[in-house]
Amino acid sequence: MLKKAQKDKEISEDEEKSGLKLIQDKTDSYIKAIDDLLAAKEADILKV
Repeated sequence: MLKKAQKDKEISEDEEKSGLKLIQDKTDSYIKAIDDLLAAKEADILKV
């Protein structure tokens, strides 16, 4: 979406890069949260 908007000159290149960084930061935070939950669940399963 951002690349298409930038290609169509709806947003600037800087806005595209900023948006892509924001998306990557959100993705990384969700991946970390999932990894933390997975580690906790694995530890719980190994206790039993």
